[in-house]
Amino acid sequence: MEQGVGALLTLAGIGWSLWAKRRQPAAGQAGPPETPPSTLAPVLVGCALFAGLMLAGCAGSGGGVALNSEKALTTSFNTVDTFLAWEHANRDVLSDQVTAVADTLRTTYPPAHDGALQALAAYKQARDASSHDALLTWLATLQGMADAAMEARARIATP
Repeated sequence: MEQGVGALLTLAGIGWSLWAKRRQPAAGQAGPPETPPSTLAPVLVGCALFAGLMLAGCAGSGGGVALNSEKALTTSFNTVDTFLAWEHANRDVLSDQVTAVADTLRTTYPPAHDGALQALAAYKQARDASSHDALLTWLATLQGMADAAMEARARIATP
């Protein structure tokens, strides 16, 4: 929250500085320059939107474990899914090692992903050490599977 407030104050200071610079008379002029107020409006609106997004992000950070777990679930799923699609499209030219990893992931990843989703739901409900540990165990399992997919893709050796 403090970071969000700091960001808001920084953006307000930037906006104020821009406004003040526009109000200073140019060299040889007696008064402030004639700049329409609408030229500063987009800058201020952008600053306000950015500050709002920062504050919204800070407000949701209380559930950091849950949020980071959801990101880890999505990342591991996308990694494995992309690997399996690539392997399926190139199966006839890939080594037996790569196809074996893909076949293993096709059978083991879905139940592991479901288990991680259930562990995440349990953690969100209980928010205790036991559910936290179970969630981290499932996430480590999924990360290991995503790592196996990445390593197999790096082996692109043909038979």
